Formats: sequence, structure tokens, C-alpha cells
Amino acid sequence: MNPSLMETGGRLRVAFFVKRFWPDVGGVEKYVFELARALLELEHRVHVIAGDPEGTRPATESHEGIEILRYPSRRSTLRAAWTLRRATPVLRRADVIHVSDVEMLERYERLLAWRVGAKPVFLTRHGMSLRDPVTAEELRRHERARRRVAGMLDDGTFIQRRYGATPDAVPDPGLRPTADELSTSPEPEAARAVFVGRLEPDTGVDIYLDGLRALRERHGIHLPLTVYADGSRRAELRRRAETFDLDVRWEAPRADAQDRLCDGTLAFVSGRMSIFEAMARRRCVVAAYVDPLKRDYVCGEWFSPLIGRARDGAEAAERVAELLRDPRLRRARAEAAFQAVRRLNWGATAREYVRVWRAGLARAAVTSSRPVLAWGSP
Repeated sequence: MNPSLMETGGRLRVAFFVKRFWPDVGGVEKYVFELARALLELEHRVHVIAGDPEGTRPATESHEGIEILRYPSRRSTLRAAWTLRRATPVLRRADVIHVSDVEMLERYERLLAWRVGAKPVFLTRHGMSLRDPVTAEELRRHERARRRVAGMLDDGTFIQRRYGATPDAVPDPGLRPTADELSTSPEPEAARAVFVGRLEPDTGVDIYLDGLRALRERHGIHLPLTVYADGSRRAELRRRAETFDLDVRWEAPRADAQDRLCDGTLAFVSGRMSIFEAMARRRCVVAAYVDPLKRDYVCGEWFSPLIGRARDGAEAAERVAELLRDPRLRRARAEAAFQAVRRLNWGATAREYVRVWRAGLARAAVTSSRPVLAWGSP
């Protein structure tokens, strides 16, 4: 740790330890990628150490100035630890070690901390990676994690309300391009919805399909849907759409899927970043939630009044019918949402991270080193 970096605002060497990274597509993957790009623009140095679930990608790679090291995350703990020995020099040189989610903090402590030593570690808790119900043990797990890190950020205010442990900051993710830099296209002549996300149980896809069926049967409205996503339930959901005779086009996931939101009249998205992407493109959002935790995520944030929220197919159909039948309401809501996200940019997000890092490093410099776990479970 170099105190001059904290005192003079010098460049930081940052190492992220994450579950997955580019070219994988997902909310956390994009969050870390855009944050890393913004840090590079602020002239910091960035490495990303990421899992490679299939073990088929290059072990080392550079992408847009970000240095990437990968390890086989689905292999045995010993195999992963052996592969991660290559990351030890990077972590030892880093001024900042930052992990995404409590799971990855625990993995870092099992696989890497014993190699690196008692260096300060920082944590971001991402909301869509959390689960409901929240058990007493899960609350203790987050409190233990909070005590072990030098600084913590939350991707949403609902996380502390549900999981406890007070963060140092709750920064909004940015937008790239920003809302003002986007050239928004007009709505398509025929109404259509676009889904961007993962085809997993917690992303609300079932609610959207049920909503399309209820929309047709209860409101007499036929709404085609284009899906840019993949996941464990893709085949099952395709069969379900065919059984309901729904007009769904299934496309592969893509890194620029947010640009395809303009192809639709409505955006069927429930992830925080996807919601902001749709709002920046002047598209009304219908966000589905499948459990109380996701309800807090969708209904309890500052942007919640600007989107439609649905707990089931019937409610999704009501929100969609309301928006499709009243173009003036749809345009007014889309404009209000656009104005709300004009302030979002990744440079501001990155500067908030740097602020938390510098404060945490300064505290660590004047306190005794904290013990870290090696191979044992926390």
C-alpha cells in the first residue's frame, strides 16, 4: 500500500475479482466492464480476474485496455487455486482489490488471500444476485463480510434494507452513451415488446409470457415479443410460448442488446442497468418481480414511480394495456424517465468508487492488519 497514492490522488492499480466477465453478457458483467473503462479514462490501471465456466477462453487477454486473467471456475477448488497462481503477482502489486458479491469475497479468501496476504479488500453487493427468503444465517454472512472489507458499495438501496450491513456508498450505474448522447429512434408503427436479460427463474420471464396471454384473452390486444437472452430455461420457455400460441421471436444474447430496446414500443426488463438503458431510450418499462426481494428491487428505488411494475401475468397485462391504449400517457412517462436518467454517467460512478477506495485505504493504513481466511469456510 502506497500512502502517497491516497494523499496525492495518484493513479491506482485496480484488480477486480468477479464471477464472469466479457464476453459473457449479464448485468454484473456489464457493470464491471463499464466501470473498468471509466477507470481507464481516469488514468487508473485495471486488471480483471474472472471465472471461465466452460474453460474454453484464453487464459490471458486484453480487451479495450483491460487486462483479463481467467481461471476454470467449474473445476475443482484445487484446480482453480492452481490456475489462479498466475494472478498472485497482479494482486500483490494492486493498490485496490475489489470483488463483486459476497460469494466472490468468500471465494477470494479460499483461493487467493493466503497467497496475497493481509491486503485490504473492497466489495460491491449486486442486487439481482441475491436470493429470497433472507435467512438469519444469510444476514450473519453479510455482516461478517462487511467486517472483513475495507469498503463496501451497494447496487441499490434495497440491499441494506433486506440484507443488513451498512455500505459506504450506493452509486447509480452509469450510461454509455449517456442519455443526451443517444439518438433515440421513433416507436415502431406496430406495437412490439423487447425483453433483455437472462432466461432464469428470477428474471420474471414467466410473468411476461403470462402477461402476453392475459393481454390477448382479457384485453383483446396482440403484442409480439422479441427476446435477446439465453439461460437454463430457454428451451422450456420456448415450448411454453408455443403452447400458448404467443408471437415470440427468440434471438441470441448480444453485447449491444440495449440498442435493440428501440425496436420495441415497450421494454420488458427488470435489471437495474437494463431499466436505465430503456429509460434513456425513451421506452416505457414494464418490470416483473417474482419474490419479495425482487419486489423491493423493482418497487422501492427512486426510479420505481417511472416504470410499470408487475407481480404476475394479470398485472403485467394491465400495465401493458394501459400504456398501449394511451399514447399520451406513454409519451409523458417515457419523457419523465428520460429526464431522470440524464445525470447518469460512468465517470461519476468511477469517481465514487475511487472515493470509497481512497478512504478505505487511508483507514487501513492507520489500523492493524485484519486476519483473512485461507482454505476454511467463513
